[in-house]
This record gives sequence, structure tokens and C-alpha cells, in this order.
Amino acid sequence: MQEWYPDPPLILFVSNNEHRKLAWHEVEQDIRYLEMYGPGRDDEFKRDVVAQAWIERYRALQEGMREGLVNPL
Repeated sequence: MQEWYPDPPLILFVSNNEHRKLAWHEVEQDIRYLEMYGPGRDDEFKRDVVAQAWIERYRALQEGMREGLVNPL
């Protein structure tokens, strides 16, 4: 698509990630969380862990999309 229209005024990338996201208050139901941090952490800690994990995953998703472009952004 970049070759057909190399300089568009606006690009919207739409992701079809429709899987259920684990909410911060549900993390103690996740075995991976419990293995890493154990039970009984405060709510602020749980919110931070979930937020940082989503930031990391979305950055990886965006970087993968950028790598697929013909002309880098």
C-alpha cells in the first residue's frame, strides 16, 4: 500500500486484538503473576504491573507494524 500511496495525510492502524484482557483486580487468578510476584500485593502494585505489561506489549505490536512498512516512519 505504501508503494501505491507513499505520502498519505493520515494513517490509522486498527488492531483486531479482541481477546479478553486481564483486569488489574484479577491478577491473583493468573498463575504467571503468582509465580512472579506471589499473592497479597497491594492494589497500586497490581495496577502498575498490569499497566507496564500492556505498555510493553503494545510497543512491541507497534514496532512490528513499523518493521513491515516499506518506508520507515
